[in-house]
Amino acid sequence: MPQLNSASFVSQIFWLLVCFSLMWFFVAKIIAPRIADIMQRRQRKIDDCIAAADAFKQTAEDLVLRYNGAIKKAEQAAALSWTEAKNQLEEQSKKMRSEMAQRLQERMDKNEKELSKIEADVKSQVNSLAVDLAVKVLHKMEIETISKEQIEKVLREEVSNG
Repeated sequence: MPQLNSASFVSQIFWLLVCFSLMWFFVAKIIAPRIADIMQRRQRKIDDCIAAADAFKQTAEDLVLRYNGAIKKAEQAAALSWTEAKNQLEEQSKKMRSEMAQRLQERMDKNEKELSKIEADVKSQVNSLAVDLAVKVLHKMEIETISKEQIEKVLREEVSNG
């Protein structure tokens, strides 16, 4: 085997060192810097993406806070509006109730006056109708001795006694 020949050890070691040096130089000066550059670009891209994600996250958190604040304001405004509307409706209801009670009382007073007037008219007519009826009954019974004035007098006495 030629590799185990001791006479060729020196030349093999020489060419081993030459080839190893060339490969080392090629890897150290060409391949390693390219790999390092790729790694740096990759790390910068990852860092940029992480920074952008953090910025988006912060923006999203700010938007969520603003959204929640807007919702709270809207809820407060709605509650205030609801309370105001409720109070207005209660005031209107009270006002309408008092107006209706006043109108009802006015109508009741008016109706009571009319009823009192009608009652007085009826009472005055009842007496005259009772006298006229008594006269007609007596006339039918052919009793002409009792006069209309006498009947009115008896009726007034009976009504005043009770």
